[in-house]
Amino acid sequence: MKSLLSLAAAALLLAITLAPSQAAQRFGAFVVFESPDYILMDGNITGSATSDFRKARAARPNAKVLALRSAGGYVDDALKLAGAVRSSGISTAIPGNFYCYSACAYLFFAGREHIVTGKLGVHRVGEVDGSGSADADAYYKMVKGDIQRFVPKNVMRYLESTPASSMHVFSRKEITALNINRGSSNSLAAKFASTQ
Repeated sequence: MKSLLSLAAAALLLAITLAPSQAAQRFGAFVVFESPDYILMDGNITGSATSDFRKARAARPNAKVLALRSAGGYVDDALKLAGAVRSSGISTAIPGNFYCYSACAYLFFAGREHIVTGKLGVHRVGEVDGSGSADADAYYKMVKGDIQRFVPKNVMRYLESTPASSMHVFSRKEITALNINRGSSNSLAAKFASTQ
């Protein structure tokens, strides 16, 4: 069974490295492949992301892992999507050559199990609506409780202390020290994350 899971992870990895047009189906930033075990998020978090995720889940109802490759998106959209990810019970993974920055981190931590071997980065909430408005601090105070539903307290320290114009990308040492990876080393998320 373990070799079958490793084979499935390798097959997905091959599919992910191919052009998205070679994927089975695309729902916004979400791509589903022939393998029923995985869904890939490949793109920014938009207003349709939660609906697109639900469509991808409907296409792959038995998917166990959501692989993340995203530079982030708007906080409100990401928090809604993180709630859908958490409710679905799916695990999240950031494989070695993938990245999950900014609001994507909410999705990562919303996973039942979450494993990163790639790049995970956080920063303080910046623009509310993309206009460069100056009320980012007031907005952050408004959404902080929602963010804390997903992001662990020990990671919030990095999120809050990194300016919106920067990105704190966690080192391997920090990932270990902060216990960012959660889940069994034998889990499908861990096997998938370690395939790169």
